[in-house]
Amino acid sequence: MREIKPRGWTIIGFTGLSCLAAIMLGFFLPEKMQMEQWYRSTTFYFIWFNCIAWLICLAEGLAENSGRFIAWVKLHYPALAGCALLIFVASIAVPGEFRILADETNLLGTSMSMYDSHECCNPTAVLNYFHGMKRTLESVVDMRPAFFPFHLYVFHSLFGYDPANGFRVNLLAAFLIFAVFYALIEPELGKISAFLGILVLSSFPLLILYFRSCGFETVNLLWLMILVFFCRMFLQNPQASGIEMIFLTLPLLAQTRYESALAVFCVVPVLLYKMPVAQYNFLSWKTVVAPLLFLPAAWLRIVTFSTQAFQVNSIEEAFSLNLVEKNLGQFVRFIFGDQRKYGMVSILGFLALAGLIKYLIDLFVNFKGRERKSRAFLLIVCGLAIVHLLARMTYFWGDLTLQYTSRLGLVFLPLLSFLVVYLLHSLSLWQNHLRYLWFAGVLALMIHGWPVAGQNLGVREIFFYREFRTVKQYLDRNFPARDEYFLISDLANLYVPFGFSAIYTGYARSNPEDIMAQLQRRTYRHALVIQKINLNDGKPEENSYLGENFKLETLYENQLHAGAFIRISRLSAAFEEK
Repeated sequence: MREIKPRGWTIIGFTGLSCLAAIMLGFFLPEKMQMEQWYRSTTFYFIWFNCIAWLICLAEGLAENSGRFIAWVKLHYPALAGCALLIFVASIAVPGEFRILADETNLLGTSMSMYDSHECCNPTAVLNYFHGMKRTLESVVDMRPAFFPFHLYVFHSLFGYDPANGFRVNLLAAFLIFAVFYALIEPELGKISAFLGILVLSSFPLLILYFRSCGFETVNLLWLMILVFFCRMFLQNPQASGIEMIFLTLPLLAQTRYESALAVFCVVPVLLYKMPVAQYNFLSWKTVVAPLLFLPAAWLRIVTFSTQAFQVNSIEEAFSLNLVEKNLGQFVRFIFGDQRKYGMVSILGFLALAGLIKYLIDLFVNFKGRERKSRAFLLIVCGLAIVHLLARMTYFWGDLTLQYTSRLGLVFLPLLSFLVVYLLHSLSLWQNHLRYLWFAGVLALMIHGWPVAGQNLGVREIFFYREFRTVKQYLDRNFPARDEYFLISDLANLYVPFGFSAIYTGYARSNPEDIMAQLQRRTYRHALVIQKINLNDGKPEENSYLGENFKLETLYENQLHAGAFIRISRLSAAFEEK
């Protein structure tokens, strides 16, 4: 410890104080209401600052290693071109759609509030007035972290607000996932096997389905892989600049998906142990501020930790070890592709299992011969995999065979793909000509599996998805001028991010005079009411019931499921008591 100089001790001391301040401010000192106010008003700026610091750190690293980076690109540009071609073909084969609702529309709504006011909240009931003026009747702090909406905000800022920016973000993220995955396994297995790994990864319909959606799973996977890549780079050359890059990546990852914050416990202890003592003298302000950048993630968990957010009867049900046995059994069915709609590939599941056995045997035989940095990297990867597995197996909604939770399995696909390629690579060493057979086989699996994504087989039976598509298609076809009407729906938050004026049925029921005034003042030409009607008695479901005081003219009806249908009606401007 005598090698640490006063400057190094100063940074370490201030970082310790920063950690203490982050814990106290994140969990204990502020009241819940104060946390919510801070989250709304400051989260955008936390992420903005974090991204700027991260880009500065990245630019410094690239400047120091520009020659190596350019040489790497020149050497591997065919593989990068292949990644781009795969993304292009997949974007044609599988149309971009909003699939998991209301997750994806809530994320888009949060990006809208960032674009409009740099606030971090989801506007759930809005009336749009004249030339961009709007009145927000209700907004909430959404339980989903804010970094993916920030990605959308950047695209909105550069190209104008457009709901389709979510698909563009995920297309770019998918390309980078392929590129980072290639860069991770190429040093271990070589260029040919690394590109085969990309083909194996792209053979999973689950991945194609969700990088053609507007959810945050693809971006979360990208940042997780970026973290793993930086960890490997650091272990190869442990320097202060490398660990600071990781320190700035962790809070961004923590604000991408909920469980991603746990990566801190898998990564930081290993890296601190592996960093040479002398390198502590070169730590900078980036290390000191890093703990404070986690504050929005802490506030969000406290503010939104409720039965409503997790859709459970009691908060104790949300996470429990009692769920492991059931969820683990379903996880096995999911991995081995028991049904096509899971978006998995059975043969790849069995090959991954065989690859795991082969890898463990090789690891046991050659463990002493492995370099320590290789062991540390393996420890980090295993830790991340175990943490993500436990987070899902102990979760109330951790059954990955469900149509709206299968996306939680996306994070395991790179590891499965590596195990498959490791096995195929080992067999190719035995018979070199087999590698051409592997490429043909993987391409055949891709062609066989992609229709699962192209048909939306994994999500098309979800009621919210069907309701949203049915209503939006009708409105786009029959009421294209969105500034001429407002919607009344129990799912108003689905429509707000698309430029619709929309309010909740409950608000309209409680404020009939305000609703009718919008029509009588000619602010809007129409008010359209979206209801779910029970097939048994022909009456609106409780959340769709508008009240007896409104006169409705039915415009369109369409079956939603066996027990209900969707009805779209026009609200008469005449308001009378029945």
